[in-house]
Amino acid sequence: MNEKPIDEIFVESWDSALAGYQVQILLAKQRWFIPMDNLIHQMRLRELDHKTRAGRSMERLFVSRAREYGLRDDQPFIGFCPTPDSRIEVFQHYLDDTKPFILQTPEITDDVDRLLQKLLEHPID
Repeated sequence: MNEKPIDEIFVESWDSALAGYQVQILLAKQRWFIPMDNLIHQMRLRELDHKTRAGRSMERLFVSRAREYGLRDDQPFIGFCPTPDSRIEVFQHYLDDTKPFILQTPEITDDVDRLLQKLLEHPID
């Protein structure tokens, strides 16, 4: 188990996720990842990087309350998946019955905010 304070672990996870998207934008010239970069910055302005873990799997960003890297099947999360047309698909696991939806622009809409608030109700696990 990691001995660092949990908020430090969380911040490092966000740093890593952001760096991954920036590499794809700058080096691989995959400009359709720019909305993810913008969305991450917006979430960090809300200090979600101190309250949640960010993780990546391929192009997807997962936001959770997981203490350790990797999600178990029973852990809730919100997923964000960039699309080649610069939109973002949003989906969730174990928060409520919200169906996946598309963000036309990289912003924290009321629907995203509601899911984030539900996620924050879960303990760090």
